[in-house]
Amino acid sequence: MIDKETKYKLRLEKRGLDIPIDKTSENYRCCPKCSFEFMADDLKQDFCCEWCHDQFNNDKQRERTLELKAKLEEVQEISDTCIPFEKTRFRQLLQSNAFLKKIHPGDNSELLYPIKDLIKNGVDLNVFEDNRLLGVGSDDEPRYSTTIRSFEIFYYYKNCVLIKKK
Repeated sequence: MIDKETKYKLRLEKRGLDIPIDKTSENYRCCPKCSFEFMADDLKQDFCCEWCHDQFNNDKQRERTLELKAKLEEVQEISDTCIPFEKTRFRQLLQSNAFLKKIHPGDNSELLYPIKDLIKNGVDLNVFEDNRLLGVGSDDEPRYSTTIRSFEIFYYYKNCVLIKKK
């Protein structure tokens, strides 16, 4: 790091004249990197010299890079634990879709089916691509629409669902 006296001499050499420091002037500055007091040539100048400007920005970039690396490590730790979960979820989604294809006639007809039988045959109603609240029924139970691949499942009764092909 350059001492203040050397910086002062460099400032004089750079500008070729001695600008007295006036702390009340709007051109008075204190360098953010080295805390050197100087008089700026214009209002845009924040640093006493290019070296301080470059070092300051390099330090800032180094900090950002370290922060991004830390975030990347966090994301990698999370993704390492989530990827197996996503594969399992996708497998369950395909299994549910396969069973729904087997029991549904295939055309645009609707099919009423007991929830217990769906669950017994491996359809996981917690694994879905879309889930919407349709409203509240007369028995104060919420009514949902769940989408599993090409099927929509509507909860109409406590123990029965309506299955539609999309």
